[in-house]
Amino acid sequence: MERQTDKGSGSPKGSPTHEDLQAVKDVIASFLIALKNSAIYPEDHAICQTGLENVKIRLDGFLGSYGDLMLDAEKDRFLFQGEVVHQGAREGGNLPFLLFRDGIQWLKFQRGLELWEIKGFCKILNQYREQHEEPEGDLVTALWEAQFPHLRYKAVEVFWEAEPLGDLSALTEGGTARHGMDRHEEGQDIPVITALPTMDDALWKLTPEEMRRLRGMILEEHNRDSTEDMVDVLLIILNGQCEQGDFVVILEFLKEEFHGALGQGEFRFAFKLLRGLDEIRQTCKIERHWALPLLDNFFKAISRPEALGVLNQVWPTLDILDSDRMRVFRHVLLLLPPEAILTLGPLLLEIHSPQIQRQLMEIIGSLATRDLRPLEQLLDRPEESLVGMLVDILGHLKAEKTTRILLKMIHHPSERVRGKALKSLAVRGPEIVTELFPLIEDPGDGIRRLMFEYLGQRRSELAEGLLLGYLEEKRFRRKDYQHTLACYRALGGCGSSRCIPLLRRMLLDRGWIPGFGRSMHRQGAAIALNTLGMEEAKQILEKASRSIFPSVRRAYRKAMEGNR
Repeated sequence: MERQTDKGSGSPKGSPTHEDLQAVKDVIASFLIALKNSAIYPEDHAICQTGLENVKIRLDGFLGSYGDLMLDAEKDRFLFQGEVVHQGAREGGNLPFLLFRDGIQWLKFQRGLELWEIKGFCKILNQYREQHEEPEGDLVTALWEAQFPHLRYKAVEVFWEAEPLGDLSALTEGGTARHGMDRHEEGQDIPVITALPTMDDALWKLTPEEMRRLRGMILEEHNRDSTEDMVDVLLIILNGQCEQGDFVVILEFLKEEFHGALGQGEFRFAFKLLRGLDEIRQTCKIERHWALPLLDNFFKAISRPEALGVLNQVWPTLDILDSDRMRVFRHVLLLLPPEAILTLGPLLLEIHSPQIQRQLMEIIGSLATRDLRPLEQLLDRPEESLVGMLVDILGHLKAEKTTRILLKMIHHPSERVRGKALKSLAVRGPEIVTELFPLIEDPGDGIRRLMFEYLGQRRSELAEGLLLGYLEEKRFRRKDYQHTLACYRALGGCGSSRCIPLLRRMLLDRGWIPGFGRSMHRQGAAIALNTLGMEEAKQILEKASRSIFPSVRRAYRKAMEGNR
């Protein structure tokens, strides 16, 4: 979250009406109640949850009607468009003072504010309600680290120039304070400075460490405000730069700026930087060919884990980004070279949101259309879940090379990965059935089941021929009973009149010969004939139902029972 990214207020224009002010007061009142409850009760307590939900209801109503809500913070009050909407005592427990104490001039709540942001903001405020002598952090730093996407604020250096150091009315005409006297020597009055404000010094006096941090943050904010202008200038200089040494120095600076922008979720700035460099690269293809390797090295460098690894701290905020910012985020990553897949792929394992995971998978797929080799390289990784997601990505790419890669993956040690590869290949056309057919003997039950479903889902001369040859040549054993029936069922789904002679022979011929093997094939043939549904097949089944051989009638009956 930027500490100063908005100029002006998104609140209603013109002088606020009484209804406007009352709406703001209602929001503040609900917030103060929630703040108090969250300080008293555990965060999962019903009272605490109800208070936070009430804040969101009030805020949603205001933001939906008026737009962004901006509150100016003074020592003891909140202002809305110059009108006082909350007044409190100048003490640590007072919310305006708490913000003002740490240099926050204004707060802005924006549309889309989520419940978790309200909850997190209350938690931070309660944490820093009391300022200790040696704090482990400060309110501004905590807000900056929290990166609330729909809460903006402005923080400035705190000098406390407006706070009087004493009671000026206690000064005498001669300028000596006589509010209190101390008898240091007999007959001599020692001037004493009047008492400071009654509040504890710790509530308003910044420690050296706080002052250092605050100065650093203010300087950083000022730098960030000017950095974008500086980058614009550097891009212009780079576009006309003829000195290789200076070219490299500028690229090094821009690399650090991109890394920082990405880590802070400043996607527009990152996109602007990369797009500018990409445009320069296009001009360098015509002239200044020496600069192309330097620019390529820049893009490769920002694609490595040490650069893109900062995205791990960005994922938690992406679920609640608006569609526009998500679009910019996608464009940033799509400007990276395909080598970025080597970094982005493993990052899929760090994402807990299915929506964001799917977005990143789509980005990886788009990068892979330019070069499949990085994605193919990742398929050798040991993480089954990662390889499974990469196979899903390959399944959505229609390049001929992806079919070859997926065919390799049907031999992967993981049944899950093999299953994903099979599903992706099964929709690529009937001619691939020859490559997939050996999977009917896969060690995984799930793979075999998928394969039989694939074979029997449509009429196919190719699949029919493969199954006919398999049934005639395979030596089936007793333990292959269910497997054998599955073969016949698939044959019925993909077959034609071509397979009827074999099925008739299996069902009707030599009905008097006993044995489990014959019984298994008779039942399978009856299942296939019933699945075929052709008139000739129905006649054969009718004949089997009236056969003089019990084994044939039994095969017919079992096939019909299995169909119910």
